[in-house]
Amino acid sequence: MHFHTISRAMGLLEVLIRPPQMCGTLLTDFNPTVSATVQASYNLVRCLCAAVGIAIQQPLDDAVGSGWCFDIYGIVFLLELPLGYVLLKNGQGWREKTP
Repeated sequence: MHFHTISRAMGLLEVLIRPPQMCGTLLTDFNPTVSATVQASYNLVRCLCAAVGIAIQQPLDDAVGSGWCFDIYGIVFLLELPLGYVLLKNGQGWREKTP
């Protein structure tokens, strides 16, 4: 495996991991008195979304083929990226407004 392929994969993982981490931090900051409850709820929702993604992967792969299947997943992840930017841009202000 080439170095460039590995570095691209690591960059992609970084891009995919960062927005959910920001969401978890922001949710905790919004609810400081019940942070454990918020994190547990967030983990449950995150795991349910992952389960749905895995459950639809095989039927989607059978219907459109592997290439298009992962193109669709890539498009979904690209649509998620602006949310990370919104959190980065507005998160501090939202935190300051939280009582």
